[in-house]
Amino acid sequence: ELSSGINAEYGTDHQFVQELCAKLGRPIALTSANRSSGPNSSSVEGFEELWEEIDLVVDGGLLPYGTGSTVVEITDSHFVIVRAGRDYEKTVEVLSAERKRLEQT
Repeated sequence: ELSSGINAEYGTDHQFVQELCAKLGRPIALTSANRSSGPNSSSVEGFEELWEEIDLVVDGGLLPYGTGSTVVEITDSHFVIVRAGRDYEKTVEVLSAERKRLEQT
């Protein structure tokens, strides 16, 4: 079981996302709305060319940051940073603490 600090700031504590998951009856997967290695989008208009390939686009307004997310590969109690991005330091701090906690159990 992962600690509540992992991803607590995004997604799971957001009322709209909770309600959407409840209506769907399952969790949702989110990804960056751009082609691999493409520029980051800060608005839904920034990836309009992809709309036909996407099941649902939710316009939450202009994103307040321009840096892409940090991407992490997690296997058991080990993690590898695939792409350093927004909240990189916090991500490493939380995952390192979680790895230490898992190794002690």
